[in-house]
Amino acid sequence: MSKTRQILLFVAVLTLLAGCTELAPPQSLHPPAWIYGEWSDEFGAASYTFSETTVIQRTLNLTMDLGEMYLATDTPVTETVTSTLYSFSVPTETETMTMEFTKVNATTISLTMIVDFVTIGPTLLYRQ
Repeated sequence: MSKTRQILLFVAVLTLLAGCTELAPPQSLHPPAWIYGEWSDEFGAASYTFSETTVIQRTLNLTMDLGEMYLATDTPVTETVTSTLYSFSVPTETETMTMEFTKVNATTISLTMIVDFVTIGPTLLYRQ
């Protein structure tokens, strides 16, 4: 699958999750310091900005604060933070979405998105 198609599929899945479910009150994500800043794919079609408390995703004129996309469920969102991996899983009523950001080097990370049994990526993102 081409990188452009992967990016478009990312956008479609996240838009579907945001538009078809009720959003909970904003909650914080906890990205590690090594990932802070802005990262973009090679085409400039998708970018992610990481801070101490959230992840902002920008794709095709759509901006989403992923920290606000936790869904109103009894299952807490799970984050994994290491020196080379930042991932979080968002449970919904019917599936779980996981985004994994793996450090390749100081200027490159790899993004893989998993929605139940469908894996999209990896897609390389570069520090801006």
